[in-house]
Amino acid sequence: MKLITQANFGELLCDFYKQKNEYYVTRRQVGEALEHSDPNRSIANIHNRHKDRLDKYSTVINLITVEGGREVEREVIYYSLKGVMEICRWSRQPKADAFIDF
Repeated sequence: MKLITQANFGELLCDFYKQKNEYYVTRRQVGEALEHSDPNRSIANIHNRHKDRLDKYSTVINLITVEGGREVEREVIYYSLKGVMEICRWSRQPKADAFIDF
């Protein structure tokens, strides 16, 4: 997964990643763009309600980061652009249509 570009959605700087011929956004950033108070949990709930559809549009990568002076492995969930559209379709957030247009 390689960061290829960044763009502002309102005041949120969104990162876009590419792997093979597909573009991805992290679960956290989708939730932040839709202005959920708990971005990861909210998008995870949508994903769990629509697993049959969203599993094929998501991928999990374990990343090692440094937190508090120690290395920690964290699971990061990425959605393809199609997956982001699906999440927006089921989201009841006011920003969903604007994020799709973005």
